[in-house]
Amino acid sequence: MRIDPQERAYREAVMRDIKRSVAKYGRHVARPHADRARQFMPFAALKGYHELAHSQEATRIPRPELPEERLAELSEALQSLNPGDDVRVSFYEGGQRITLRGPLSKVDEVAHSVSIGVKRIPLASILDIEPTSS
Repeated sequence: MRIDPQERAYREAVMRDIKRSVAKYGRHVARPHADRARQFMPFAALKGYHELAHSQEATRIPRPELPEERLAELSEALQSLNPGDDVRVSFYEGGQRITLRGPLSKVDEVAHSVSIGVKRIPLASILDIEPTSS
């Protein structure tokens, strides 16, 4: 196999540098295992960041079961609302209770959901809904 003259010159320069380094510093000897591992000690650039990140994690809460009386009240409240009414809705999603406020866009009886802006909320996950004054 024939090597390009430019590649040959590069390889010769690398070998010269290696020979110079060996002459100056001696042969490279691998560090003992304990010393070698020391260079990879954990490093925390931001002190306290790990604790802060874990404190911000959401805690999952079980979905509350509403009594029949409360379900009837919610149904009545939904029937009294019209699209465009400003409402505050509390609902259960992803292991959390979420409260959202905004104009009621749509009550979809076929899909069993309400829409606040672009957020669609299933009726079964609603915990509370009440009109708010603007």
